[in-house]
Amino acid sequence: MADQQAIRSNATRLLFVLLVPLALGVTECNSPQQDRILELVNQTRAQHGLPALAQNPRLALQADVWAERLAELGALSHSNGQGYIWETDPGTGGEIVGYGTSIEQVHQGYLNSPPHLANILNPSFRSAGGGYAEAGGRVYTVVQFHSSTP
Repeated sequence: MADQQAIRSNATRLLFVLLVPLALGVTECNSPQQDRILELVNQTRAQHGLPALAQNPRLALQADVWAERLAELGALSHSNGQGYIWETDPGTGGEIVGYGTSIEQVHQGYLNSPPHLANILNPSFRSAGGGYAEAGGRVYTVVQFHSSTP
């Protein structure tokens, strides 16, 4: 009897672990590339005395979907934000998009661009998510920012 209770308890825990991310709308873990994108953003913020941005799974998923779309198109453009976090959560959002030969090269391009750097260094942003895709020898990155925490 105790064994059956333990099995039920473990099964319940497993279901909880599997279903909570789905209920939150998050179905994927970040890739190493997505983590690297946010790592570079947070390194830049630290160099300017700003706090690190929290990883926001919803933003990461949205950014990743948009990076994939840019790679399909072979072009750069900003998302229109429809269905994105800033439509449902109060606060301020931002987005940067770029492509190059590596994540580091794209990030350097962001640093060399005043509007992109302004988003990275925006003190009102509290969370972010990075997106990544590759196509045609290019690396596409998208970073979405928000003033709320996940």
